Amino acid sequence: MPIRCSGIQANALQPWNPDPSGDVLDIAPAGSTVYLAGYFDFLGAVARDHVAAVDATSGSVAGWAPWLGSPGALSVAVAGGTVAVGGDFAIAGGVDRRNLAALDGLDGGATNWAPESNGGVRALLVDGPDLVVGGGFAGADSIGGATRSGLAKVDLATGAASPWNPAPNGSVYALATSGRTLFFGGAIYGVGGAARLNAAAVDLDTGDLTPWDPRPADGEVYGLLISGSTVFLGGNFDSLKTPFAVVRTGQAAVTAAAGDVLPWDPAPPDANALVRSGQTVFVAASFGLYPVDATTGAATPPDTQVDDTVRGLALDGSTLYVGGDFTHAGGQPRNGLAALDVATGLATSWHPTAPGRFGVALGGGGVVALGRFASYSEPPASTAAPILAGTPVQDQALTCTLGTWSGSVPQAYATSWLRDGTAIAGASAATYAATGADVGHAVGCRVLARNLGGRASADSGSLTIALAPPGGPDGPGSPGGPGGTGPDRTRPVISAVRLSPRFFRARPRGASVAAAARGAVVTYRLSEAALVTFAVQRPTPGRRRGKRCVKATPKLRHRARCTRMVVVRGSFARRRPVGADRLRFTGRLGHRTLPARAYRLRLVAVDAAGNRSAPVSTAFAVKHG
Repeated sequence: MPIRCSGIQANALQPWNPDPSGDVLDIAPAGSTVYLAGYFDFLGAVARDHVAAVDATSGSVAGWAPWLGSPGALSVAVAGGTVAVGGDFAIAGGVDRRNLAALDGLDGGATNWAPESNGGVRALLVDGPDLVVGGGFAGADSIGGATRSGLAKVDLATGAASPWNPAPNGSVYALATSGRTLFFGGAIYGVGGAARLNAAAVDLDTGDLTPWDPRPADGEVYGLLISGSTVFLGGNFDSLKTPFAVVRTGQAAVTAAAGDVLPWDPAPPDANALVRSGQTVFVAASFGLYPVDATTGAATPPDTQVDDTVRGLALDGSTLYVGGDFTHAGGQPRNGLAALDVATGLATSWHPTAPGRFGVALGGGGVVALGRFASYSEPPASTAAPILAGTPVQDQALTCTLGTWSGSVPQAYATSWLRDGTAIAGASAATYAATGADVGHAVGCRVLARNLGGRASADSGSLTIALAPPGGPDGPGSPGGPGGTGPDRTRPVISAVRLSPRFFRARPRGASVAAAARGAVVTYRLSEAALVTFAVQRPTPGRRRGKRCVKATPKLRHRARCTRMVVVRGSFARRRPVGADRLRFTGRLGHRTLPARAYRLRLVAVDAAGNRSAPVSTAFAVKHG
């Protein structure tokens, strides 16, 4: 449902103050949560690595803390229970993800969704079951396993690129839609073999190029604003309808049908962003904020008194939110972020006093209203119950689907397993291996769904667990059991791996008792008794050789960059019975304390017959001190 703002109180200082340590380049709201992407390392005193979630009312930092590899995130979008992030990075959520990733909206871990873009991702737009991606990728296997250039659609469930392929030649920086037409801008030198320059429009369903062709020349397009039958362009171009047919410096208005240039010709020399309020278009430029008439382009009141660069704008009713490099706005000291009255141009009392540069944006079906904020969210409701599947026999795995749910997104889900209607302690994964305690009892699963409007649960049916027959699940004498005629070939399964907290201080050698609580707690579950080996891996720059990421050498210097996971010396192991296990990880391996950086903890189990489990990993980071 749309996000609605309940208004900024007059003469009341608002408490919203996330206080990022660096640039915020994109903002996506989801109910009462605002997701940020950029080049920051901290929000106030809370460490966050390029992506974060904050409360839309108070500005307090949520516990959601993904680990994103440098240099940073350029775009963010919310889709269902996940947060899609694009940028220039090789790691997201502690695992290999090139420039595009989906992070779990509940714990910040990377999902299995991995389209793998070989170039930076600059713009994201959710289109039903797909994510429209704009950026600098190109060439074979460039995104979602397909050859795409600058623009692609990837399936939000699988990460595979759809057949949709407009094929712009160049990089895409901005996306905007009107109906089923996608307008895009950037540094573009043609689309699908047709002549287009820096801006174009295609059909969102077919990818077919439309007649829209404004042709901004000698510069790139950074911003697009669609207002009725008019498209406003912002960037650093010098003319349109090349060769130099119509002079326009940094901003222009064209028709949405053909891209014909309209008389609108404002004075500012460039534009980072544009918004429209009534008859006024506010232009964010390198030297301030300029209100101009939407028809003539002439300067118009109010005087916004912004003293330096503006990078981002968001409009909420009569309030304009402004982000950039300024120190004064609307007649008041404002450091990088301000709220202005669109009629008077004066600063409101809302004053987060945030250092650094900000981008402020609209998205997610509503307005990023950074003040008194209300979300009208429909609570979740089950429309189809979870389904239980598997063999109801001791030591065999059962699986539980989520079912289907209505209600506002994003939604987060949690699974619990029930024995005769009572929750089984520690059983919270999507799979569950029945134990001896379950024999003769009815086992089922329960899915809890929650969003900003509330929570609801739904139960599956149940299955009565039977005792495993002698010799294995297929009966006496079958392969795979103690009394069988063949070897045990069943691989152990590691599930429900958790490491908490994910961001912690390691315990140094010889630390005092006061430091004993440092480190993290690791919990997991085994499907059978096994020897579990724990290895710590660290991300290291590498180069692509085929589909592998290998050590960077001078011979491979022209190959694509990638991130490889290297095992840190000092793995450890413990033999554990079937069921749940828990241990404290201090951040030390042998006699060495792990340096402050991002890591991945990798678990592998080997049973008595030598069967090896699939490896399971969880990301963590060690911080200074």
